[in-house]
Amino acid sequence: MTRLGLLALFAAAALAAAVPPSDYGKLPLHFEENRGQTDARVRYLARSADRTLFLTADGAVLSAGGVAVRLRLRGIDRRASIEGIDRQAGVSNYLGRRPLTAVPQFARVRYRNAWPGIDVVFYGTAGQLEYDFIVAPGADPRRIRLEFEGAGTLRREAGDLVFSTAAGELRQRAPMIYQAGRQVGGGYTLHGQQVGFALAAYDRTQPLVIDPMLTYNARFGARGPSFNTTVPGLNGFDRGGAAIAADAAGNAYVVGAAYTADFPSTPGVFQPALHTGTGGAGGIQPNDVFVMKLNSTGSALVYSTFLGGAGDDVSTGIALDPDGNVYLCGTTNSADFPTTPGAFIAASPIPGGYTGFVAKIDADATKLLYSTYLGGTSIATDIRGIAIDSARNMYVTGVTGGVNFPVTPGAFRTTAPQFAFSAFVTKFNAAGTALVYSTFLGMASGNFGSAQPPIANMGIAVDSTGNAYVGGFTGDRSFPTTSGAFQPAINQTVAGSGFVTKLNAAGSDLIFSTYLGGSYYDGVDALALGPDGSVYVTGHASSTNFPTTAGAFMTAPNPEFPAGTVIRYPPYGFVSRLKPDGSGLIYSTYIGGGGSIIMGAIAVDPQGNAFVIGAADSTSFPTTPGAIQPCLEDPSGFSNAILFKLDPNGSRLLYSTFLGGNVRDQGFGIALDKDGNAYVTGMSDSTTFVTTPGAAGIPTGQAFIAKVNFATPTPAGVTCVANTASMVPGPVAAGEIVSIFGTGLGPADPQSGVVVNGAFTTSLGGTRLLFDGVAAPLLMVSGNQINAIVPSPVRFRAQTVMQVEVGGKLFPAQTLDVAISSPAVFTVNGTGTGWAAALNQDGTVNSPANPAARGSVVWLFANSAGPWQPVLGDGLVLADAHPIQIFPTVQLSTNQVPVNYNGNSPGSVTALWQLNVFIPQTLFPSTALQVHITGPNALTQRVTIAIK
Repeated sequence: MTRLGLLALFAAAALAAAVPPSDYGKLPLHFEENRGQTDARVRYLARSADRTLFLTADGAVLSAGGVAVRLRLRGIDRRASIEGIDRQAGVSNYLGRRPLTAVPQFARVRYRNAWPGIDVVFYGTAGQLEYDFIVAPGADPRRIRLEFEGAGTLRREAGDLVFSTAAGELRQRAPMIYQAGRQVGGGYTLHGQQVGFALAAYDRTQPLVIDPMLTYNARFGARGPSFNTTVPGLNGFDRGGAAIAADAAGNAYVVGAAYTADFPSTPGVFQPALHTGTGGAGGIQPNDVFVMKLNSTGSALVYSTFLGGAGDDVSTGIALDPDGNVYLCGTTNSADFPTTPGAFIAASPIPGGYTGFVAKIDADATKLLYSTYLGGTSIATDIRGIAIDSARNMYVTGVTGGVNFPVTPGAFRTTAPQFAFSAFVTKFNAAGTALVYSTFLGMASGNFGSAQPPIANMGIAVDSTGNAYVGGFTGDRSFPTTSGAFQPAINQTVAGSGFVTKLNAAGSDLIFSTYLGGSYYDGVDALALGPDGSVYVTGHASSTNFPTTAGAFMTAPNPEFPAGTVIRYPPYGFVSRLKPDGSGLIYSTYIGGGGSIIMGAIAVDPQGNAFVIGAADSTSFPTTPGAIQPCLEDPSGFSNAILFKLDPNGSRLLYSTFLGGNVRDQGFGIALDKDGNAYVTGMSDSTTFVTTPGAAGIPTGQAFIAKVNFATPTPAGVTCVANTASMVPGPVAAGEIVSIFGTGLGPADPQSGVVVNGAFTTSLGGTRLLFDGVAAPLLMVSGNQINAIVPSPVRFRAQTVMQVEVGGKLFPAQTLDVAISSPAVFTVNGTGTGWAAALNQDGTVNSPANPAARGSVVWLFANSAGPWQPVLGDGLVLADAHPIQIFPTVQLSTNQVPVNYNGNSPGSVTALWQLNVFIPQTLFPSTALQVHITGPNALTQRVTIAIK
């Protein structure tokens, strides 16, 4: 018996990668009990973004795009009990004229004794409906009859059942039939529009499961085209939830921007209706601010109100006092934005232009206690952060270019920088009628350039003595700093730097002020105070020399961005903790890299742990075992929200997860309650983001709100399936090495694959992985990850059913699409980005410090060569070379180079694809040369090697 890795060079990265991407789009259906929200004939229902599934007394109805298809259970016993099972934590809420709240959700619905001794269990995902027939010992499966109504003529195709509808094709996959975890032969029988099952011999003294699956393609019931409009002046985000707060009882308060008429509001609030018309930027439907309070379980709205005028209004910050009054700030171009009698500025100082506002709403949202504009004339003002003190005074910060922006005598700085936007701090009295102080700080960007402030965020916090802490971005080389500060001088000449400033309680002087940045483009986006008075900041970094501290989680950025990488935001995030006096760093770390990242907000618990919400679009963003969503849903250009928890020393990620779906999702706001739960909000364009069933139907830009309990373990199950080389989700291919991520997948301690009789075994540590009932060779198994090889019979199918078996117990089946191949190059860091896992001709590892010589050969290692590879046997380890009869091309930068060998990697599992590539003398030396491989069917990701 021999224990083998894939290759010593990258075994740790490839076999135990902790940064998976996502199969998250295939979200489980949640079945609601019908309590009056739909037709009385419906017992349970489930919704996805654009489809509804109804379960009735005699079957199921799938409704989408104006088309309905009925699956009738013929001859069902009408006395069969129908019950929801596997109660879920979530609930559904209907907030129309007849509010219906706390409707329970179930993962499955069971029809008991639908036929004598035969139960039917419905479950599935947003793209497929599964139903198991559970046949008791001695029961007769020939009694089962299905009838499809609303469908064309049925036909069998490769064992599947296929028929057409007016909205697209439906396919019921060939049934999986098994007994005690072992597959039983069988298939469909057709009787006109009715369907039954023919079975091979099986043990009639044991239970039997027949598992068909109804799938529908992306066009079935598809909605019309969606849209996404970026509105100027909205601080870098579109519509959605911008900020969140939580009270001592666990109620959540959210502010943001809404633009759809069906956004919920509640009776009795001070502004129940959204403004409609063409007052938004570009003549479109305008935004109004929304203010929403949810109860502690998230099961019902306590209130929801709008705030705004005929133009665009968006809130960027929220604060909450002990009585439940809400304070908010933001930006508006509404000339009729509601203000209150005695307001500090009652009329817009820049009619038609963007200016700031602040407001206070009472605890039940029935009254606007005060509301005022804040800004100067001529050029825009943008308020980006808010805080309150124990006396209910309000502090706001932002940027302004406005002439005559209000400042107060004796304030720290009463003159604005010329021809530039300036950061400011303003303190209002508790009545909101007058300024306690208002001061400029320093230039927030270069010259005006446009009528809009620069797109950057800011943060503000207030301590118990009324000192204000502000963080942001500046391009000002003379931004005010103080003696003894951590970084008194800016560290660059062309872009910008973050800053952190502490202002005294009178607003008349700086207690400390420091730059925080490297030599390129960095900025502070959010700020919070620690229990010891230290200052936690998070933000964006483009500098490779951003200041970090020894022992921090990530002290240096990922060193490579392959040529052609599109950077939509700064490529790195950071979290820094400054000493209370601003003289140094307690810790500072990069976060992310390999893609684009933004940081939205930060919160700190009494133990000093930092919680951060933001967004990332790279598979290399680190997640932790047991994460809610350990996978990036779509790495082809869209971001998911990210949520992570960093320990008080900044050395370890205690928790990290993606939150999102199949398009763009970004996190903007975070708050903590006394129990350490995180409340987060942001914006989602995805149709597959986790939402309650009643929330579907808003085209894009919807707000999301989530409460995350870090103490609750993630239930056992599979969360995503990825190509082990690229760490990208997608169709699987025969012979591909895949990584399965989830919880409870195997033993807590990782176990490496075992080779018996020249092949990796299909059982390891009590775990098996089945594709259409065929066990896959296992390369590694742990509690949170399985690495395996997709069995060769999968290549004959359009889809495959995957199941994990642990200790003889089968997890729920998942259906995966099948591709001819899914080629990808293994990388050193195991994330699918950066440096290729490559060997130079002398057998040493290729790296910038050890480049390959021109005129030599470099060995590349890839995954999923496809079915052109002769079928040598799944999981075999072969000592000799076997060339593959395909003809890939390899490009170094834009140069196609010769491939001297193309086949299995001798001494490793046959699924590992090796390409020996010749480096021509004509190439220029490079420490980061782009490499990609083109096969007959697909293109790998771009990675890098070094040559000299």
